[in-house]
Amino acid sequence: MGGSCIIVGGGFTALLTANALIKRGVKPTLIVRSRLLRKIVEPDVSEFLENEISKRCKIIHGNLEEIIGSTEVQYAKINGKKIRASTIILATGTKPSIELAKDAGIRVNEEGIQVDEKMATDIPHIYAAGDCVATLDFISKKHVYMPLASKAAIEGIIAGCNAAGGKLRRLGFIRSQFERVFDLDIITIGLTLKDAKSLNMKAKELELNFAKELQKGGIIKMICNDKDKLIGFQLVARSPSYVQKFFLQKRKEAVYMKSAIWQQLMKFLLKIKLERPWN
Repeated sequence: MGGSCIIVGGGFTALLTANALIKRGVKPTLIVRSRLLRKIVEPDVSEFLENEISKRCKIIHGNLEEIIGSTEVQYAKINGKKIRASTIILATGTKPSIELAKDAGIRVNEEGIQVDEKMATDIPHIYAAGDCVATLDFISKKHVYMPLASKAAIEGIIAGCNAAGGKLRRLGFIRSQFERVFDLDIITIGLTLKDAKSLNMKAKELELNFAKELQKGGIIKMICNDKDKLIGFQLVARSPSYVQKFFLQKRKEAVYMKSAIWQQLMKFLLKIKLERPWN
């Protein structure tokens, strides 16, 4: 890929694409409308990420207004200014494709196609799965839009099995993502404070006694409901030693180990330990 590259978006797809380009000698510019990973992390986690990632590539906050060029891309117009670019990559998120289901008379809403625990729609013998369906959030027990490949794969198994006469059921999903970008380990599981508010749940950020002593190595957020049950977790770590310190600090606290989020977190932390051994 020659010339300059602009990536529009602030989610994991945009960050992973930027990381891959940099490894191949291309330094991209990220165009971010609001903040990095805005739907899945707290604002100060986004700020931490931006401070780290801006060391590797340029970040501009604004909107792509126009792509300029006759037979090929020459410029992108951002915030009223022209920026030279030979390649523009759009990584601006997804929305459920529900037109076919809607035309067929299947029940849909803004979260996607409505399905039951068997992935069946309200029309007999029609099933749906993946990014086009509304997902039952395990924590809130409410239907949300959750476009994740891992979840879509499980839903596909359930739908396919039941369409063939099986009896598989889904009990709900916890949004969980772990990516390594720009040598940063990023973990985000469950709900953010904004998610909880939109779902009419009382939530608060848990005060961490060790946060200050670890802040040089990364940032951690733990979100709890009004009963002090863990409903969300976010971690960004510069090195596996930071993850190790957190792991050793919190692994014996039974109140968190009882939660489904904590169990998923342990899987991610152990994955980091295996892939990036610490002392």
